[in-house]
Amino acid sequence: MVTSAGSCLALPERRVGLEIIHQKTGCVERGVAVLQCYAIAETGVIAYESDAKEGMIVNETLIVEIVRPGTGDPVAEGEVGEVVVTSFNPDYPMIRLGTGDLSAFMTGASPCGNIRHSFVSYHLLNTDAVSSR
Repeated sequence: MVTSAGSCLALPERRVGLEIIHQKTGCVERGVAVLQCYAIAETGVIAYESDAKEGMIVNETLIVEIVRPGTGDPVAEGEVGEVVVTSFNPDYPMIRLGTGDLSAFMTGASPCGNIRHSFVSYHLLNTDAVSSR
C-alpha cells in the first residue's frame, strides 16, 4: 500500500517515552499537551500525532509505503510491513528508503477525523531508545 500527500499514521500500542517526559517535566500539571512524532535522520519528520492520539498524520511532502520486508511489494491495508519513505527534497532526495521499522495502515476512518490513512501500530526495529534530559 502506498500513501502520499498527508496520509495518517497511528501509535495506539505504544506511546514511547511520553510517560518519561510527563514525569520529568510536569507537562500535564502545567497544562501542556505533549504529542509524538515519527522521524528519521534522513528525511526528518515522517508523521506526527494528532490530538486524538490514535493517529499520526503523514508529512505532506513525503510518500510513505508499507511493504513486505525483503521484497518491497506493497502489503494490503491493515497488514504489517516495513515503512518505506520517499522524499523529493531537492538538496537530499531519498527514493524508497527502507526505515527498518514495522507498521501497518489502519483500516476504516481515522479517529482524528482525518480522511487519510493512519498507522495502526509502530514497532522500531533499529532502536528503542528514548532520550530525555
